[in-house]
Amino acid sequence: MPNCDESQRLPNTVLSVWQHTTDTATRMLVLPDGCRDFIIRSNHQGTSLHMLSPLDDGARYVESDRGDSYFGWRLHPAASFNQAHARSTKLIERLDNLTTQFPIDPQHHTAQILQVLDDAFDLDTQIVDALDSLKTRHSVPDSARELGVSERSLQRWLIQKTGRSPTYWRSLARARQAAQALLARMNLNQDKGNRMNLAELAADFAYADQAHLCREFQRWFGCSPSTMLRSPIYQELIMADGYA
Repeated sequence: MPNCDESQRLPNTVLSVWQHTTDTATRMLVLPDGCRDFIIRSNHQGTSLHMLSPLDDGARYVESDRGDSYFGWRLHPAASFNQAHARSTKLIERLDNLTTQFPIDPQHHTAQILQVLDDAFDLDTQIVDALDSLKTRHSVPDSARELGVSERSLQRWLIQKTGRSPTYWRSLARARQAAQALLARMNLNQDKGNRMNLAELAADFAYADQAHLCREFQRWFGCSPSTMLRSPIYQELIMADGYA
């Protein structure tokens, strides 16, 4: 993906940009990261389309043909539609035109894409506060107390705002944090010649035991901790920008 220069700084609703091109027909792994991505997909025939990815509840695969190119802008977990702009005919026309033009000259059109995303999305500071609390507190009730609302009110409000419950966000944050810690400890243990202690990792992230940790890895990532340790693809996806 073209690097953003000073004139193309990312708006606060965009975490990062990415690009991927497939050399062969393949199934690409996607892991839940708490973010939606605005994506332009172009095939080898030059046909392009744009899409907004969903919030994922588990691992999934995307089928791609040889020569497919993906240009992605990862949105902040708290990014929400600006209702005044998101459904406007003019904005949709701009996106349609840019989707056709972007793969031809990405460098030239990057700033225009960022401007459209800045117009279409806002960063909701209340959602930011709620998600920040959920990723750092030990439980949903703890976050509700910190935010000064009842657990039930937080449940209703966050589902309305994000389409997902506080439990979803807390569980995803814990799983991603545990997975990132797993990879960090793998590197540390390799340097010291030590074995990985999954029971200790489970305790550090308030899982009941090692079996609970493994079930949550299977739920969110579709793999065991040992599989993740052996897979460069899983490791790259876990360390990518996202929630927590």
